[in-house]
Amino acid sequence: LDRFLDVLQGLHGDDLREMVQE
Repeated sequence: LDRFLDVLQGLHGDDLREMVQE
């Protein structure tokens, strides 16, 4: 579960960065 959460957080982090930049 820890790895799964880490992966999700990483993907969401990229999406959030794109949204914030735009």
